[in-house]
Amino acid sequence: MFEPIRDRVPEVVDVDEDDPGTYSTIVPVAVCRETDRALAVACELAFTSNHGTIPASAWFHEFSFAIAVIDRTGIELPYLVQDRTIARRYLPELVVPLVMPIVLRSLDALVARVRPIVLYRVTKARNPSGNALRKHNLVTDRLQELGYEMLQKGVDSAGRNFWAMRGPH
Repeated sequence: MFEPIRDRVPEVVDVDEDDPGTYSTIVPVAVCRETDRALAVACELAFTSNHGTIPASAWFHEFSFAIAVIDRTGIELPYLVQDRTIARRYLPELVVPLVMPIVLRSLDALVARVRPIVLYRVTKARNPSGNALRKHNLVTDRLQELGYEMLQKGVDSAGRNFWAMRGPH
């Protein structure tokens, strides 16, 4: 059973450069003392290219977020959960209201560090429900507050919603 280790959004979120062009934030939110695993809100901003037509820009930074399940002993590899139904099984109730504010604070830190010209996002699920899209609407709103404008949005050939936004550079 995971227990909360955080009761508020951190004021500062550290950004790490994992590989050239790939930046991430990891904010621990809970631990399981029985299994020695931790849960963290993990966000990534990765420079990548797309040889198709979506988004309109061939080069962009893709923003994604997930719940990371981390074995603190190092025996098992960490894994990421992007499906909200599965993630809710791990998250203590007291932590759930912190997840999206932590994602938004992480987004602020990543954008401030990297200053992406085009930022792309896509849903994991095909044909997501209104509730599943709420978190993406929060991210879009935050990016607009940061000066980003919608470049392109729609549904890709796999049925996933996507957004491409241009920064204020």
